[in-house]
Amino acid sequence: LLSWDVSYKTLGRQVFGSIALFAVLLANPRRAPLPRLVSWRRILMLGFMGVTLGSLLTSIGVQYSSGLSSAIISTTNPVTAALTAAVLYREPLGRAIVLGTILSVAGGLVSVLGGEAVGRAHFQGGEILIILANVTWTWMSMAAQRWLSGYSQLEITTYTIAAGTFWLLLFLPFVAVSGIVRLHVD
Repeated sequence: LLSWDVSYKTLGRQVFGSIALFAVLLANPRRAPLPRLVSWRRILMLGFMGVTLGSLLTSIGVQYSSGLSSAIISTTNPVTAALTAAVLYREPLGRAIVLGTILSVAGGLVSVLGGEAVGRAHFQGGEILIILANVTWTWMSMAAQRWLSGYSQLEITTYTIAAGTFWLLLFLPFVAVSGIVRLHVD
């Protein structure tokens, strides 16, 4: 995997994840039938925004940041998620969320930094993409609960990951031709 470019790594994760999720879903005797046509429009939108865009932004963000700074930025995901929920869905920022966010970020920083000097983390620009990826993922997660009520969490996850994989497969030729990312598997 070290020789794969960011697009193939992202696509590979999603394809294998989709296969595994569908296998588990199909093995479940109480599964619901495939979603109605109306649901598929929503599922495709959720998959695009959360899975496709979120995965690509994360992968590119990690590629264009130092490992330490991307790990530090990732510890702020609870903050970004809480703020996204408050702004987009008017979710209140209760004391428990604020306290949990502080503890989560503090714990993440301790585990990431360990004994390393903070000076080794330097901003390279990809960190912003990681934050944007978390915003898209949070939006998708919250919208899925509203738009796909009646489906189990396994069904929601399976369908949105599969939809995101579909979009990634559609975008791969565009990425290859455009030169945005040099596609290669060495």
